[in-house]
Amino acid sequence: MKNGQKEASLIQYESLDGIDWRPSAHCMVSDKTVTWADGHSKKLSHLERPQLYIEDGHPVALLCAADTLDSGGVRQTFNVQIPVTVTETSVNGHDGAKGPDDE
Repeated sequence: MKNGQKEASLIQYESLDGIDWRPSAHCMVSDKTVTWADGHSKKLSHLERPQLYIEDGHPVALLCAADTLDSGGVRQTFNVQIPVTVTETSVNGHDGAKGPDDE
């Protein structure tokens, strides 16, 4: 929430069985702002349908559908590739979900 307004974002949920889902311990992935390779940022109208791209068993990028309005008010749709950084925490254990054997 920003200035009392709901703000759309990408968040991460997790599930041990694919049925019961809950927010991850660090669930906020991104707001709808992307930073392009040349360094400038753009707030998008939509950033959705995330899919993880994996190479050689390792996550490389988060692929998302996106859109924005151009200066003429015409909706422009495209895909974005957001680089993924794997941390020690994400490699050595699940991020907050507890299974039936966890205490």
